[in-house]
Parts: sequence; structure tokens; C-alpha cells
Amino acid sequence: TIPAPTVTGSGPGEIELEILVENMGRVNFGPHMLDRKGISGSVLLDGRELTDWTIFPLPLDDVSQLRFETAAGPQPLSFFRSTFHVTSPLDTFLALPGFTKGVAWVNNFNLGRYWSIGPQQTLYVPAAVLREGKNELVVLELDGGTSLEVELRDTPQLETKREESCALL
Repeated sequence: TIPAPTVTGSGPGEIELEILVENMGRVNFGPHMLDRKGISGSVLLDGRELTDWTIFPLPLDDVSQLRFETAAGPQPLSFFRSTFHVTSPLDTFLALPGFTKGVAWVNNFNLGRYWSIGPQQTLYVPAAVLREGKNELVVLELDGGTSLEVELRDTPQLETKREESCALL
């Protein structure tokens, strides 16, 4: 159940509710094999069932046509874009210390998901994805972060420090 939003100064009409459902993967062993994802029951707003709604995927196979605006920092459910220059394309690793959880692309190539709780703290950027000169980085931040800081590194960071990690059940 979702509590009804407070709307002031609006006349009669409709309010649009958008729900993003993130698929975090599947359990592929043990007693929890039937691991349902998505909305598996009614959607309720203040206890009333919402009907006549539409489900659609968020197309992430081509991020080159997105429109961007200037942002002061990472906001939940936002796309960010930056450019960087490469003299000689080599395999590298992308770190996103200012971001929390999302997906990253370089030159419209999906590098994969990142999540600050780890264990992996960098994404592999193959040399073949990079170009001499200007390159584009696009980040979809799902949770919001602390800054727009990103780093290109020559070595991977494949685990978090023990005190920074959390146990997943």
C-alpha cells in the first residue's frame, strides 16, 4: 500500500503514479527457487486498488538519445552524463565512489551494474569500448549518492574492506 500524496492547489483531474521495479537477479538454488520479481499483487493507494494501468520496460539498450539537464549532485532515479578524453585506449576500470547503486555506460556500451555495498567496487572498461579523444560516460543512479565523483583506474577493486561490507540474507 502506498500512502496518497498530498496535493495542494490542484483542481479536479488525474495524478500520475509511476513505479519503477528493479530486477536484482534470481535465486538459482535451494528452497527459494520460485523467486518472483516485480509487482506480484494488487497496487493499493490509501487502501484502494488501482486498476487500468500500464506496464512498460525502461529501454536501456541505447542511452545515446537521452536528454540531460544540469544537476548539483546525484538524485534518485536520474541519468548523468560526462565526457572524458583518452590518449591511448587501454583496458581500465571505472569507480563510482560518489554514487550508490545503478548502471553505467561508456560510449553507449553497457558496463554493468554497480552497488556501493560491493563486493565489486569497479566496473571493467575494455579498451575496445574506448576511443582516442572524447568519450562519453552515462550513469543511471537509482538511490542517490553523495557526489558526482567518478574515477578511471588502471587496476580493479574487487572487494570492499570488511568493515564497509554488509551481509546479504
